[in-house]
Amino acid sequence: MYFIAKPVGVITMGVFGIWWLIMKFTEDARRKDALISLQKQHEAEWELTNARYDKQVQPLVSANRKSLDLWTAANAAKAAKHAQNCKVIQEENRSRLAAWEADIAKITNDHQRVVREVEQENRRTLSAWETETSIRQDAYDQQRKKIDQENGRLIWAWEKLNAQRLAEHQRKCREVDAANQKILTAWEHANAPWIEEQKRWRRSAQSKEEEITRLETALMTRRASSTSRFQQQLATAEKIRNSCEDALRDYESDLRQAELNARQLQLDLHLDNSLICNARIKGISADRILALESFGVETARDVEMLKNKKIPGIGPVLSRRLFDWRDKVASSFRPKQGLPESETLRIASRYAPTLLPVVQDFETAMSDLERIGIEYRSYESNQVRAIADALERLSVANAFVQAMNVV
Repeated sequence: MYFIAKPVGVITMGVFGIWWLIMKFTEDARRKDALISLQKQHEAEWELTNARYDKQVQPLVSANRKSLDLWTAANAAKAAKHAQNCKVIQEENRSRLAAWEADIAKITNDHQRVVREVEQENRRTLSAWETETSIRQDAYDQQRKKIDQENGRLIWAWEKLNAQRLAEHQRKCREVDAANQKILTAWEHANAPWIEEQKRWRRSAQSKEEEITRLETALMTRRASSTSRFQQQLATAEKIRNSCEDALRDYESDLRQAELNARQLQLDLHLDNSLICNARIKGISADRILALESFGVETARDVEMLKNKKIPGIGPVLSRRLFDWRDKVASSFRPKQGLPESETLRIASRYAPTLLPVVQDFETAMSDLERIGIEYRSYESNQVRAIADALERLSVANAFVQAMNVV
């Protein structure tokens, strides 16, 4: 029985293979024949449709031609009537235009005559006004000349008197200045120790003001320098932090992707372990299992290949049953939670050379920021104390100066 079944199976497979090769090699020719047949059928339907369309449109074309002839005749009559009306209107307009032009010519002549009369009257009035103005100008010039002469005499007398008064005032001022200088010299000689003490306190006050200005300038300069250093270091820390956050995001993304990949790998392994030959699917006999295996479809994972392959004996119904069985097997899958420790260590070791230097740089930058802040606060505290001491000494010096000025 074995020796009979084996040749029969081989012959069956050989016949099936020859049939499949014939179908494969003649596929393009059969497709071309089908396209030519469809094209001829389409051309015949197109010609039949055109004939029906021409038959249906012909009465409409005849009716439209008759309507167009009637409209053309009516339009020609209207055009002739319109041309006659336009001619009558043009004749009437010419007659009215001639009368209007005559009226305009009369009005223009009257206007020009009136303009000439007005211009003559204006010239006469202007001549009389210019004569009267000339007489008034001569009288004004004579009166102004007399006033200028009188003003010149008065100004000369006033300047002479003012010069005498100024000389007398300057003489008296010199006498007062000389007397004041004598009194001031005597006072300074008598109060020399007092004046010297007052000058000393003024020099002390000026020295304290200069010291306060110097301390404030140094404080503002140090503040600007520390602020600039702090901002630069802060910008560096921000860049390092951004780099660290980017690396952490990539690390977390790889972890999530690894978890997804791990779940997919477990699912693929679960599907690979589910063989079609061990399943009880309606309509899937031993022959069909052999046909599926000959095309590489052996497990639940291989069922996806049916979307792109046509296997003899496996129609849409059996394909649907195979996909339903594959989905049922997939729904029974229970993935293990989390990543294996080895995978976690592998991802961590890949990011360690990037993250560790960035973290160290960030810690160094933060230490520098803290050091800059401590140094500036210490310097500012010392400067503020020095300024407060200088202000106190300045207040004492100003108080002594004001007291000595009062006395």
